[in-house]
Amino acid sequence: MAFWFCLRWWYSAGFRFAFNQIGHELHKVGKKIAIETLIKTLFAPWKQISSTGYHQTLGQKLADATVSRTIGFLIRLSVLLYAVVWSAFITLVGLVFLILWPVIPLLPLSLPVLYFMGVTL
Repeated sequence: MAFWFCLRWWYSAGFRFAFNQIGHELHKVGKKIAIETLIKTLFAPWKQISSTGYHQTLGQKLADATVSRTIGFLIRLSVLLYAVVWSAFITLVGLVFLILWPVIPLLPLSLPVLYFMGVTL
C-alpha cells in the first residue's frame, strides 16, 4: 500500500514540487546577485570612486568620471553575464531532471533486467 502512495505522490505532488524547485532556484539567483539593482546602476561609477583634486580641469574631471563609470559598467556587466549563464545552467539541468523524473521510480526494476541482458555503458 505504501508503494502505491509513494508512486501517486511521485507522479503528482512530487512532480509539481520538482518543477517548482527550478523556479525557486532561479529566483534565488536573482535575489543573490541583485539583477534588478545591477541593471538600474549599470552606468553608475564603480563604488562611487572619484578623485577630488583642487586644481582639476573639466577635462580631468570628465576623464575621471568616464574611467570610473567604465569600470563600473564592465564589472556589473560581467556579473550580469554570470547570472545569465548560471540561470541557463539551472534551467538546462532542471529540464533534464524533469525529463528523467518519470523514469526514476522504474530504475530499480529496469537496471537488473538490463544487466542480465548484457547491456553495458
